[in-house]
Amino acid sequence: MRWLGSGREVWLDSFSDRAAGQDGFSFDVEYHVAVQGADAGSLDKQRNACATVRAIAEPALARCDVLRPWAAEQDVNLHLSSSLSRRGVGAVVAGARIVVRVDGETADVAGRLANARQVAKVDAVERERLRARMAFLEREVIRDKAALRLYLLAEEIEQGRQIPDRHIEELESLADEVRQWSPANAWVATAKILHDYFDRLHPRHVETLVSTLRDSIRDHDNLDLLDRFDTVHGPRA
Repeated sequence: MRWLGSGREVWLDSFSDRAAGQDGFSFDVEYHVAVQGADAGSLDKQRNACATVRAIAEPALARCDVLRPWAAEQDVNLHLSSSLSRRGVGAVVAGARIVVRVDGETADVAGRLANARQVAKVDAVERERLRARMAFLEREVIRDKAALRLYLLAEEIEQGRQIPDRHIEELESLADEVRQWSPANAWVATAKILHDYFDRLHPRHVETLVSTLRDSIRDHDNLDLLDRFDTVHGPRA
């Protein structure tokens, strides 16, 4: 049942077992356990030594990937050596090591699961990239026609496409329109402040301010603006 390793320790017959790894997959484990020479004749102490080694190795194997059996073997043997050395003189277990294997079917299924997870991660990254691009388009590009045209022009330049002929006046007009509606423009910022302010007012107070603004547009003979204003808010009775 055992063979003598030295005068101080006796290596027992190796035994095999299966131990759970990550994701419910299992390792095939071959245990090699040594006991103190004085304990070699006691069957109870032999069983205690084997159970002790299993109690240390199995939780460590549970954190290991079955697709990396050599790494699992190295890590767990290092953990066994460290754990057993702390038990000191008089411990039943004099030494231990394990050999780890994974059968082909387990490795194949684990590999397919790992590939599926990788594909899912790539899909998640792509969805996040698409959401970010959609948010950018909504926030920066589709806010007005000038920004949209400028974006399309930038895309053509970036991708090296054939750029249609454009008159310099059109580009200048485009630049003026973009600057006009830029968030850096003081009047654009003011309009946003007024928008937030109106949202906080009672509807009756909003109607009063809207009526005052309409009167000011009319009194200054801005009839084209008055028509646009009435299109949005309706003509005053």
